[in-house]
Amino acid sequence: MKIRNGEVEKYRLFLARLKSKMARKRVTPDIPWNTITKQSTKTGKAQNVTFTPQGMRGKGRRDPWKLAMLIIPITTFGLGTWQVFRLQWKINLISELERKTKLPPVMIPTE
Repeated sequence: MKIRNGEVEKYRLFLARLKSKMARKRVTPDIPWNTITKQSTKTGKAQNVTFTPQGMRGKGRRDPWKLAMLIIPITTFGLGTWQVFRLQWKINLISELERKTKLPPVMIPTE
């Protein structure tokens, strides 16, 4: 694909808009991202310019559902563990109160 010098910025804006549309629709482009040839104004020779949109690098966007499916079991396990410790604490508290109620009464000091 040949691009004149003034059209490079237009093409960059086009790529940015296309990238934002793809991010919303989650599609992959049919446009070759790697190399674009542009005409140099000084030498008159064709040059290869590489354009790589920011969103196309690495693994791509992370899916929020995957993160939620990871957080939900971890949170559930934590809350279940907390309930077991809370049950043990309440059992100990009830047994201590029962023990105290069975003790003989204590006289209140008059002084």
